[in-house]
Amino acid sequence: MESPPRHDSSERSVPDDFETFDLSIQRISETYLATVTASPVGEGPPVEIDPSGLTFERPAAEKPPDNARDIRRQAVDRDDLRAVGERLFKTVFVGRIIEAYRASIERARNRGRGLRICLKLDEAAELAMLPWEALWDPDIRMFLADQPDLPIVRTLRITGGSTVDSAETDGPLRLLALLPDPRGERKLGGAVEWQQIQSQLASMIQARTVEVDQVSPATLEELGRRIDTEPCHVLHIVAHGGTGNPGDGGLLHLEWASGKPNKVNGGELARALARSTPPRLVVINACHGASATARDAFDGLAQRLLSHGVSAVVAMRQAISDAAAVSFAVALYRQLVMGKTIEASVVEARRTLSLGEHRTEWATPVLYSRKANTRIFGAPPMIPTPLLGFSQTSGIRSVRRPVIALAVAGLLATLLWRLLPREPEPPPQSRESGDRVEVSPCPTPLGLEDLEFVFIDPDVVKAGNRKIIVGDAFCIATKEVSRRDWQKVMGGKLRRPEWGLDWPITHVTIDDVNVFMKNLETREPGSIYRLPTAEEWEFAARAGSETDFFFGDDASQLHRYGNCDNFLEQDGFDGPAPIGSFLPNDWGLFDVHGNVAEWVQRPEGMDRLDSKGEEQALRLGGHFGLKVGGCAFSAARFPVKADKSDREDTGFRVVRELGNGGNS
Repeated sequence: MESPPRHDSSERSVPDDFETFDLSIQRISETYLATVTASPVGEGPPVEIDPSGLTFERPAAEKPPDNARDIRRQAVDRDDLRAVGERLFKTVFVGRIIEAYRASIERARNRGRGLRICLKLDEAAELAMLPWEALWDPDIRMFLADQPDLPIVRTLRITGGSTVDSAETDGPLRLLALLPDPRGERKLGGAVEWQQIQSQLASMIQARTVEVDQVSPATLEELGRRIDTEPCHVLHIVAHGGTGNPGDGGLLHLEWASGKPNKVNGGELARALARSTPPRLVVINACHGASATARDAFDGLAQRLLSHGVSAVVAMRQAISDAAAVSFAVALYRQLVMGKTIEASVVEARRTLSLGEHRTEWATPVLYSRKANTRIFGAPPMIPTPLLGFSQTSGIRSVRRPVIALAVAGLLATLLWRLLPREPEPPPQSRESGDRVEVSPCPTPLGLEDLEFVFIDPDVVKAGNRKIIVGDAFCIATKEVSRRDWQKVMGGKLRRPEWGLDWPITHVTIDDVNVFMKNLETREPGSIYRLPTAEEWEFAARAGSETDFFFGDDASQLHRYGNCDNFLEQDGFDGPAPIGSFLPNDWGLFDVHGNVAEWVQRPEGMDRLDSKGEEQALRLGGHFGLKVGGCAFSAARFPVKADKSDREDTGFRVVRELGNGGNS
């Protein structure tokens, strides 16, 4: 078997900047021509492509889905995304196109950038509704969307209506919601979706890195007034939509002041947003939001907004479930707050969907953009003085506690901790070393010789655009808790008896872990054991590194350090591996990349219960079933059910607090 092309020799984190690979497709009589009009390696001649490869049978008309489960079932049954994506790729990426594509990826990555695959379908409008976002490269056997530095963007040849290139700001991110609920129409649940988004962004709202507001009443006039007087960065729309008549530019169902429905066409919506400072990004969760007519590539909502000056639009190619829409939006907005480009933010939001429950809906959002590397923030937002005039009609008021103040406080605490004289606090476990006795600050629990700890000093480490601040010292286990450790502490029979005792314990819920910790403390009165916080876990796992993996950014080396689903270089394990089978990080921690994902404490700002009332928790580090990118520190983090006991890919690691108990 031939090895994969060099350009895919490793997976990477989402880069900050992208070079552009412009691919134009036009229809000439009964055939199509594909042309590379711009790329890191130059332009190329037109290449004739087989039109049969762009023809797909449409499913029979069905009743619109009424709930999220129906939508997900449709997404799976209607098209096998991989088969469709592979067919599209093999049809278009041929001859000089594929040569330029491979060379462009190589050139961009050598420059430390990503490659923005920019599709122009102006002259082949009938192809716009194909799922280009699901392009699948058969040579590397992956979706392009699985490669974090290959965003797929759609654009138009726009000669007029130049965009207002607003200056990058330093925060906060201002979100304005348009949630029409006209009388007499089927309820959409936009208000509930918006509440869930606000709930998941609560910590950012409280820290004032995000401000939220809502257009009320949801009329075209009020929207225009709000955009004109209180500029926003992102307009979030949840509404009924439609295609309308030819030339309408799509339809959006808003309200009149009386509450009756008002069907606004794309041109009218575009004029309402055509202000001195229009939104940098419009996110449309509406049926046909990304659709255009087969005769006119500009005749749709997203397309009309783009042609009238909006920098970027995210719209849906087909119906999307409420849960997927919320997950996508939250991940998107969090990335924007971190100073990421819109392309990079959409990539991360797609990854959030693809790694979670919404494994087919990640291809539903479509990004239309006028130019590359559009940024709302030039850097992670430093909190300014309170903004005047941006009202809080949504009922959520920002708490004026700047994040920068918290960071400074953490740094000062760290400095004071280092400078003030302290008496040693470690428990009295000692070992002889020549003529002196060394006291360990992190003793091994009684009877658990394999459960060793390392001492972690408080400090600050930079991770991309974030700073991880640990203000207190702690002890953390060098290895995941093994099945042997679990049996010694908990007793009873173990699940999966065919697995060895030196394998990590799995099939444990958060409640199970808490019982384990209490039993440990019972064995050593006065001791305190717990799960690490998310900050403590990542701080210790990074061991001072700022890269995507603790050993650097070259994922081709991951097989030496972690157990993941690695097509680049097999690590010898199809499932979990015995703990400590791979090389540790510089601080002595094993298996922080892969093997089993590890439970951590629920982060501040994460709701204890999900929308269904079920307890949720966070796990970090990736596991043996995830691709390389899912085991990186930059992998999307999303909550999972805390009480699911059949997870064979999840275990945990122990933290021991200092100054408590000890061996006698």
